[in-house]
Amino acid sequence: MTSKVLPEKYFFDANLITQDPYNQKGLMGSYSFCMWLYDITGLNRLDYSIVALIQLPIIFLVLWSIGVPDRFNRIYLSNAVIWVTLLLCSVYIAMPSKEFVNFLYIALLVKVLLGRSAFWPKIVVVFLLLFWFGVWYRPYYLLVPFFAAVLYFGSFIKLKNTGINNVIFGLFFACLLSLSFGVVKGEYLTEGTRERLNKDRKGREDSQTIILSPVKTDNVIGESVSIFYGFVSVNFPVNGFRFYNKPQVIAFILWQLVLLSYLFFQYNRCMKKQEAVQA
Repeated sequence: MTSKVLPEKYFFDANLITQDPYNQKGLMGSYSFCMWLYDITGLNRLDYSIVALIQLPIIFLVLWSIGVPDRFNRIYLSNAVIWVTLLLCSVYIAMPSKEFVNFLYIALLVKVLLGRSAFWPKIVVVFLLLFWFGVWYRPYYLLVPFFAAVLYFGSFIKLKNTGINNVIFGLFFACLLSLSFGVVKGEYLTEGTRERLNKDRKGREDSQTIILSPVKTDNVIGESVSIFYGFVSVNFPVNGFRFYNKPQVIAFILWQLVLLSYLFFQYNRCMKKQEAVQA
């Protein structure tokens, strides 16, 4: 139904994947692999509503295999956030998309973590899967194991608010990582990825909510500001309220703020439990 209701701009990626105008299909890279996958399965020749009827049952079956909480039918804030998330999945994954592959791979990581093996073997397997996913599909997944390790060891530092301090610690590590990358490659991480891509997309109908740094990212201070600005803009997207005439953007911002608050609450709770066990 979404393909009959939503504006054409919502299907930019889906149309690119199904039409493959520049013959980019292949086995390496997110766009290339998705173009190959939808072509080899014939899904790129089906109406998007049929694609939705195939993909959504797969997604919900995977979620069911991971596990559904016993109280998922009751009205709690945590349940409401997940209900809205599932609704968004039904809208944005009910079409050819990179996110469908992302979802399946991340579900595999969750299944590994929920397995019965010992803790450290599971962590090793997850890190190897993330490295592989980074090389094969999306390069930024290569950074996740490094950030996870930094935040893990940072949690041993005894500070008043472990959650907030870990986030700040992780952001400083991101700055250090990007600046180190700049020394080796001659170009900082956000400068060569997000900034360049979004500058090319600026002004397009389907790119009105892109994130651009308020300062140039070709120097140490500018790159550091860009990283902090990007983190705040993604996780606290209050600057999106300028789209007050777009109810879908406002709804997404409110959902994002509630989701972040809930996740941070749970993260802080886990940190406190860890500190209690160590004590």
